[in-house]
Amino acid sequence: MLRNFFLNNLDRTLLLQVGDCWRDPPQLVWVETTSNIVITFAFYSIAALIIYFIHKRQDIQRNWRISILAICILSYATTHLIKTWTLWHPSDLLSGLLPAITAIISISIFSIIVTLIPTGLMIPSLNKLQSINAELALEIKLRQEAEKSVNILNALLEKQVENRTAGLTWLNNKLRQALKEKQQIKEELQLSQFAIERSADAVFWIAKDGKLIYVNEAACHSLGYSPAELLSMTIHDINSDFPGNSWSLHWDLLKKCGHLKIEAYHFNKHKYRFPVEITLNHLEFKGKEYQCLFARDISDRKRVEIALRKSEARERNKAEQLEIALNELRETQAQLIHTEKMSSLGQLVGGIAHEINNPISFIYGNINYSNQYIKDLLELINLYQKHYPIPDEEIKYHIEEIELGFLKKDLPKIISSMQSGAERIRSTILSLRNFARLDESEKKLVNIHDGINSTLLILKNRFNLVTGLGTGIEYEEIQVIKNYGDLPLIECYPGQLNQVFMNVLNNAIDALEISILSNSWMSQNKQQSHIVLDMKNLPHTQSKTTLNLESSLENLESSGNALVMNNNKNSKQILDLEQQNNQEKLKTPTISISTEIVNDNWIYIRIVDNGLGMNEKIYKQIFDPFFTTKPVGKGTGLGLAISYKIVVEKHGGNIQCNSVLGEGCEFVIQIPVKLKQQEKVTSFHKAS
Repeated sequence: MLRNFFLNNLDRTLLLQVGDCWRDPPQLVWVETTSNIVITFAFYSIAALIIYFIHKRQDIQRNWRISILAICILSYATTHLIKTWTLWHPSDLLSGLLPAITAIISISIFSIIVTLIPTGLMIPSLNKLQSINAELALEIKLRQEAEKSVNILNALLEKQVENRTAGLTWLNNKLRQALKEKQQIKEELQLSQFAIERSADAVFWIAKDGKLIYVNEAACHSLGYSPAELLSMTIHDINSDFPGNSWSLHWDLLKKCGHLKIEAYHFNKHKYRFPVEITLNHLEFKGKEYQCLFARDISDRKRVEIALRKSEARERNKAEQLEIALNELRETQAQLIHTEKMSSLGQLVGGIAHEINNPISFIYGNINYSNQYIKDLLELINLYQKHYPIPDEEIKYHIEEIELGFLKKDLPKIISSMQSGAERIRSTILSLRNFARLDESEKKLVNIHDGINSTLLILKNRFNLVTGLGTGIEYEEIQVIKNYGDLPLIECYPGQLNQVFMNVLNNAIDALEISILSNSWMSQNKQQSHIVLDMKNLPHTQSKTTLNLESSLENLESSGNALVMNNNKNSKQILDLEQQNNQEKLKTPTISISTEIVNDNWIYIRIVDNGLGMNEKIYKQIFDPFFTTKPVGKGTGLGLAISYKIVVEKHGGNIQCNSVLGEGCEFVIQIPVKLKQQEKVTSFHKAS
């Protein structure tokens, strides 16, 4: 119909005949041909790409629209291809039909594009698409992270579900076990209730106000009440140890302690009071507080305990009396032995002193006469020499032989030395006789210093202590320092006091000896005496020289000074005795004895040594009978105990030991001036 339209309305003469290209310039023909070929290739390529895209993106909805676009482009390409063909091969049918088909397809594309314009206008710009893509990428990333988190949470959830399942399983098992235990507890509770009901002990449940809320059969039986009567009473009605005014304090105390066990007394229905052993427990049940009281009747046990205590007291008293008697017997026996020994010693010393005193008295009494006779004879010799200066040869020879000049000078010295020795012997005998008063039973007025000096004389041989510091046997002499006060004569038992001094001084000497032998402190005091004899111009009469030397040494021993003797007018020295003190002395063993009178009524005697001393534990027991720190065979532990009895019980005084470890020991003896003062002094004060 379209063809008819063109044929009817258009003049055929107006149409150029297709294929008349030979009329045009050749260059123009080839340009047109080339252009058509290029356009055809381009359109076919575009159509092929669209078809490839449709094939690959089959997921795009309504892709038929894109297919129509590809068909349209193919028709355009075909039109240009036919147009190139008709340049050399004219064909009106092809030249008219293909554009018509292309026009139809173009109209279809137009209608489709018109409908797509609103949708196309809604498509965002490139920048916006990029922004949307970035947001979309971020959202995708967040979704991925969220997905990971969801996966982790799912895993955790699965783990929790697994754990919860295991927990529920465990709880179910535990619940079954709890139900089983609950059933056992219920059975045990029933058994306990049965046991409480039939218990021999009374059981009471007490409320906070003291009211009894439960009692068992034993409680009713012991108190004589019925259960109803007891449940209408309070604890204060049956036990006076829990009065109502202090019940709250008791309740708080038990609540704090939780458990309490005491002995108390219950009153039964007949007001009879009997002892009970009470065990109280504070309990809480369903938010309420209670006290559970168990009471046991202990009347029989109390009676047995009282009888047992009385029996134990009797037996203990007997044992103590036996121990006291045994100790007294042992002490008395030891004291008797010691007293017998001291008495025998006193008798022996007294006898020896008496036997020595008789001849020494004879000697001492004749020394004065001998001294006077010798003076008279020497005076007579002087008169002879004055009136007869030139004697006969025989007399002159005899004068030279007997060394008359030396004899006149030395003979008075010999007599003086003999007199000094006799006086020393008399002094020693007097000390022995003073010390030998051990068996005297009567009290006397004596000078206390005489007893101390006599004791020191008896112990003089112990003052040289063996030190053992050198290769040989070495001795260290104890230095005795006396600081006597002006004391009156005191009334005492002198022999017994001498025994006290002997025991205390022996203890001090033992302490110093132990200090030296243990090397606790070193003291080396070497004294050497050198005798130098010059035998020149000495006569050959050995007996006279020996006699002079012995008498000189005796004088030296008594005076402690160096002795110098002259032989003749040239004053030739024949004897030089010097004391060389070659010592490295750190500490000298010393015993210090001091006396004083206090308040005109008491005599204080202090005996102090600088030994090792004692600790407090030892010196507090030092006066106990048989207590000793000495090895077996060295001490009996009775000396100081006897001394304590003599001073305290016999003389009404006191004796005390003070010691500091490492600094020595002090014994303080206090005795009254007169024995009638029997008050004991317990405090000691030291004189300044």
